[in-house]
Amino acid sequence: MVIATVDLENYSGKPNAVLGLLRFYQLTLSGLATPPVFTLSGQVSGQPQRIMSLELTKIGDLVDQPLAGSSAVDNVGGVTA
Repeated sequence: MVIATVDLENYSGKPNAVLGLLRFYQLTLSGLATPPVFTLSGQVSGQPQRIMSLELTKIGDLVDQPLAGSSAVDNVGGVTA
């Protein structure tokens, strides 16, 4: 079981078909991770009528080290060379 809470912001400021004029919102998702597919669904916090569902497919492994010529970001938000 996977559970995630995500803070989101509509940076464009333009209304959209799903969230209308909502600019900042928190989305709580849960579901199953059955590789290679994650199926998650949940609601916008405080607005239970706004339900989202995501089906995500793994297309490759995560990279655990920076690519040549790029910088890494440490766990406290700093950048290392």
